[in-house]
Amino acid sequence: MMSVAASGSPDDLENQGKTPGSSLPNITLGHVLNYTFWPDQTGYRWVTAGPDGTYLHREGDDIYLMHIEFGNKTVLATAEELVDPNGNPIRPREVLISFDAKYLLLETEYVKGWRHSFFAEYWIFNVAEKKASRLTTSKSDKEIPEEIGGGKVALAVWSPKSHHVAWVRENDLFVKVNAELEVRITNDGSKDVINGITDWVYEEEVYGAHEALWFSPDGSRLAYLKFNETLVPEYRLQLYMHEKENNQYPTDVGIKYPKAGAPNPVVTLHIATPSSPNVTARSVPVNFTSPLYFPDEDRLITEVTWIGENDKLLVRVMNRVQDVQRLFLVEYVQGVNGTQSDWVGRIVRDESTGDGGWFNKLQPLTYIPPSSAVGRQNPSYLELMEDAKGYTHLAYFADVSDKEPKAWLTSGEWEVTGVVGRDADKGVVYYLSTEEGSTQRHLYSVHLDGSTKLQLTPPKNVTYTPVIPTYNSTDIDKKKPVGEVGYYNVGFTPKCEYYHLQYNGPDVPFGVVVRGDGGWGQEVTSNQRLREDVGKYAMPMQKIFTINNTNGDAMNARMLVPANFDPSGNTKYPVLMRVYGGPSSQTVSHQFGIDFMTAVASAGFISISVDGRGTGFKGREYRTGVSKRLGKLEVEDQITAAKWLAGQEWVDEERIGIWGWSYGGYMTSKTIEANSSVFALGMAVAPVTDWRFYDSIYTERYMKTPLQNSDGYEESAVTDMEGFRHAQFLLVHGTGDDNVHFQNTASLIWSLTGARVRNYRVQTYTDSDHSMGANGANMEVYILLWEFLMKGFGVDDRGSRGDVRRRK
Repeated sequence: MMSVAASGSPDDLENQGKTPGSSLPNITLGHVLNYTFWPDQTGYRWVTAGPDGTYLHREGDDIYLMHIEFGNKTVLATAEELVDPNGNPIRPREVLISFDAKYLLLETEYVKGWRHSFFAEYWIFNVAEKKASRLTTSKSDKEIPEEIGGGKVALAVWSPKSHHVAWVRENDLFVKVNAELEVRITNDGSKDVINGITDWVYEEEVYGAHEALWFSPDGSRLAYLKFNETLVPEYRLQLYMHEKENNQYPTDVGIKYPKAGAPNPVVTLHIATPSSPNVTARSVPVNFTSPLYFPDEDRLITEVTWIGENDKLLVRVMNRVQDVQRLFLVEYVQGVNGTQSDWVGRIVRDESTGDGGWFNKLQPLTYIPPSSAVGRQNPSYLELMEDAKGYTHLAYFADVSDKEPKAWLTSGEWEVTGVVGRDADKGVVYYLSTEEGSTQRHLYSVHLDGSTKLQLTPPKNVTYTPVIPTYNSTDIDKKKPVGEVGYYNVGFTPKCEYYHLQYNGPDVPFGVVVRGDGGWGQEVTSNQRLREDVGKYAMPMQKIFTINNTNGDAMNARMLVPANFDPSGNTKYPVLMRVYGGPSSQTVSHQFGIDFMTAVASAGFISISVDGRGTGFKGREYRTGVSKRLGKLEVEDQITAAKWLAGQEWVDEERIGIWGWSYGGYMTSKTIEANSSVFALGMAVAPVTDWRFYDSIYTERYMKTPLQNSDGYEESAVTDMEGFRHAQFLLVHGTGDDNVHFQNTASLIWSLTGARVRNYRVQTYTDSDHSMGANGANMEVYILLWEFLMKGFGVDDRGSRGDVRRRK
């Protein structure tokens, strides 16, 4: 199927320094910022229209359906046909397709919201008639003060088996029934009441999306959340330039943002029947009669999953600190003798963590519909759950009312990271896991009865020659050759007859498409040019290994050393550690990446990342030991790793630095605060400095509330300035950060000022959010980090910085 190997020689390479003793040039910061070594990846938009394996394809503004194996093409719309009723061209940013490909939803006039949200205008295109009409036929009848994207549509979603489109404008929910009739579901949308889309904190911390509505499988009903934010405090964000210059006054944006201990939005679940002729029956609140349903101030609705075609749902509800979760079965109860029909929720499972830690935020339940082909008569589901030993595995619940799983489909001291496909008629589920090692991801299948488990990666008939150099490195867990070590991702077609398998490392990525029966496959992305380009440079060598912490835990580490690395001790290398370290996160993996840390290694450094306690995929005990004391064990582990490095004969123990972004900025600040004498330099980008400043749902998951854990909040804040006297320190933040507010950096500067600490630098970037994207600031951040590091450690970076003026 595929065989690739590295080749090539350097040519036409300017502004590149060369590794001593080598004719090959170094990797530079310019290469990183210009995406010189960015791999290509093919993506597929699998659709339900046509035979399984059909996907949506665009060539310019022409829109097609194509089949992955047979290649037949069906034209849905050409650029010439995409015009409004006045003949003006429609140039969609995104195209959403109905289940049967009879209609297209065309997204235009995009306006960015927060991390996942955006606002736009939409057109419905009738494929048969070749006509476009606006999704919205009514005019907006209200205005929400300071709303980004005011008057535009905040969300538009096709139903799975009909031509209904659910959409939200000015926080009210509407449905376009059968792509023709506009039906309004709510009227109470306002700054304080939101219907069908998430508020800021649920978007960021619960659903990772703007969507808070779910069509039933048959498309006839719509479950949605209503957020009442009346009591949620508002954070005022000032935008000075707001994408333009010469603003006499800043633009003020108010965000309903609950910080630790503050009131959360009151969230309720509602069921809409858009085509109901009875207006009052079009939306009904779910009646949770159980005394175990959490009160308004202590309730998070974290999952809504339809079980059955249109009359049952499973709803997961948690307390606000997320150490108790309860699963409710919501059912439609038909009224009799003139009584009103109702949606009623009854408790199915009531669970608490027992150890005081948190329930890990995992993917939603996987619904398994009945199937006569395998004799399964009742709806059932799969759930990712922690087993008795604290490892995340696949649990199968044969009936929606079961309190315990009928079977555990996987087990062992490793973790399932996600269900990626399920074939209900064959009774087979596909999943990714860390069975081959916590830094890897491999694809497996297993039957619902627990039989016939198969490992599907590495893919058959694929051979490749590694081009990324390693240093004394074998896989840390299984000691397997590099060709069997891998980090894979996968996308299945709706019926699981085909899947797109993406190899993401440790070597140069490639992609293949495979038929599920193994009878057909083809390469879709080889990245052969990138493989050849890698061979033209003196690539740093990579090693993934473990370092023991003081508790005896083996911490995963990824280290890069210069291409001409001398382990004898005759050369002493400065060190830069990159840290993130947030709960359940992972920095060290076998994923490919030529990034900032690669360029640092090419400049003559040892660059390294270490995943200490609190990080994910190594079991509950390793993950939740940080509960109620963020910034303690994680910092101890980074210091332990740095001391291990300082003890290596090839390390300059006087020049060890650490840096991180977001939680990594917090870790950097806490590590410098610890005054361990091992770190000479720290660089913190957009750090939290006091968890009382951060949002409630994330913070309380790990720290409980400030009232419950006042000492923990005090100890976790960056308050002791003595350590900052003994290290060079760079503090970077965007003034428009809606996530980690600039207040965090302002507070730290206040403390440094009061303590008369002066050996630090602060850099702000106007209007930049958490990703530092405004006015090209992201590139400037990395240039600043580079210059601060090189100057701080007295490194001559001529020839290793490269050209950073161009970007692709």
